[in-house]
This record gives sequence, structure tokens and C-alpha cells, in this order.
Amino acid sequence: MPNFDVTLGNSDTRWKQMQSFIEKPNLLNKEDMPQWYQEGSYINTGYRPIMHSVRFCLRSLLYEHNETGSIYSHLLGFVFVASFMGYAISRLLNSGMPGISWKDGLILWLDYGSSLVLLFNSSVFHTFCCHSESVNRNCLKADFNSVILMMTGKFVSTAFYAFYCMPEAQYMYAGLGIVVAIAIVIFNTMTMFQSPAYITTKAGLFFAFGSLAIVPVIHCIVLYGVGISVRAMGLKYLGGFALSSVIGTAVFIFRLPERWSPYTFDYWGNSHQIMHVAILASIVFHCCAVFNAFEFWHLSNGTCEIPVSEMVLGPTVWNPFG
Repeated sequence: MPNFDVTLGNSDTRWKQMQSFIEKPNLLNKEDMPQWYQEGSYINTGYRPIMHSVRFCLRSLLYEHNETGSIYSHLLGFVFVASFMGYAISRLLNSGMPGISWKDGLILWLDYGSSLVLLFNSSVFHTFCCHSESVNRNCLKADFNSVILMMTGKFVSTAFYAFYCMPEAQYMYAGLGIVVAIAIVIFNTMTMFQSPAYITTKAGLFFAFGSLAIVPVIHCIVLYGVGISVRAMGLKYLGGFALSSVIGTAVFIFRLPERWSPYTFDYWGNSHQIMHVAILASIVFHCCAVFNAFEFWHLSNGTCEIPVSEMVLGPTVWNPFG
């Protein structure tokens, strides 16, 4: 790998240094990589060498390799979610709807922050996973824990608005989500489970945690009926959230489509990239669900003075860009 001194002042030297910096190294095949990097992968080509250098890991942002799609899908997703979701939350909290309180701000901004942490840590992992085994393991650990953080944020925010006028239920589900999240984080941080061989097991735990969200959904429908539940928790958008989450988890666990067609999807269109797009879709769907639920409660019963059975279902008017 090239090595250069950025303090040299000659313009020709600086140009040569820049050319050296963006020069693409020889990419490797799967069998050329250390065993700890290969486990569980059906990607056969396009691997960056183990670099032991932050500089050269960052340099890989400038050329194509088999992690390019995974890096930029969440790096660009970070920018999109930061701008779209941040703008929409600011508009909602400053809309003047009845009953808006610090609790709304706390729930919405925590949900927002958990999504951004996931997207950022994911991009960091895929950028630096070729640095060294220790950096790979630590970044992977942070990446998985970020998934749990995001899922907890979405579970708590969904329950908060589903039971907007029932603080006991809000606290119960928040506590349940946090306890389950802590248990999965403990599992994820145990040294014996850091091998890539346990990635499928971890994905299964994420799926199980995500499936736990069906409990407050059923609870809400039993309490309010389907009509109010559709509005009270943005149920139709939660359906999109669930579908995208299931698709992303399934293709990741079964390594599709690269498992069916070796070499075809080494650079683009592999299961990890599909999962990344599914995660972005799930974030957007969940945002729409929470924002619609926010609008419903604050326009219909923001101060919880009206019994739910007497609430009037007015038209949906939420529009984050209106």
C-alpha cells in the first residue's frame, strides 16, 4: 500500500500523493482472506486486504469493492433520515396541536437518535471491517447493539402513542422493551458469541424482538377496535414496517440471492445490501406510523379528557412538508 507524507509542499508531489491515495489496491478472493473474515459468507470476490490503517480504510470509500453498497446504502440513508425525520419532528413539535409536551419531544427525538446511531454505526463497521480482527469485532458489536437500540426506540415510541392516554400501559411496555433489549445486548457482548458463525443466531434474536411488537398491537386492537387502532398507532404503516423488517431479516439469514448464484451478487444486490434497504424502508414506514399517531391523538384528544369510546375520527391531515 502507498505511504506518503502530507507535509511535503511541492505541488507535483502533492498530486502524486493524491493519485497514490485514491489508487485502488488489488482486491482479493474469499479464500485469500483470514478465516475470521470468511465465516458465513457467500461473497467470493471483491475483498479489500486487511489494512491495519484507518487512512486506507477511509480511502476505500473512493473505489468499488464488495462493501461499497453496504457502506453507502446506510451512509446516504443517514443523510436522508437526518434531514427528513428531523424536519418532520420539528414541524410536529412546533405545530401548536393540543397537549404537546416534553414527553412527545423525548419519545420522538429518542426514536430519531436511535435510527441515526444505527445508520452511522453500520456505515462505520462496513468501512473499517477490513482494518483488523479486533476492530472488526468491536465495530460489529457496536453495529448489532445499534440495531437493538433502534428496535427499542421504535418499540417504545409505538407503545407510547398506542396507549397515549394510558400511562400504566406505556410504562409497562417501555419496561418490557428495555429489559429484553438489555438481555440481547448482554448476549451480543459476550466474547464467546463474537464469531461471525453466530450472526444468524443474532439475526434470529432481532427477529424475535421485533415480533414482540405484535403484543401491543393486539392489545391496542382489543381495547379500541380496528378503526381507532389504525389511526391511534398508524397501523397501516406499521404493516409496511413489519413487512420490510421480515424481508430484510429473511434474505440476511438465508443469504439470498448470492447463495443461489455465486459471484453474481458479490458487489451489488447481495443479501446484506437488500437488508440495508429494508432497514431504511422500515425506518420510513415507522416514522409515518408514529407521525400519524401523533397527529391523531393531539388533534382528537391531546389532553386525554375525552373517553376513547367518544373520540371522533376526523380526516388525516398530517403532512411533514405541508
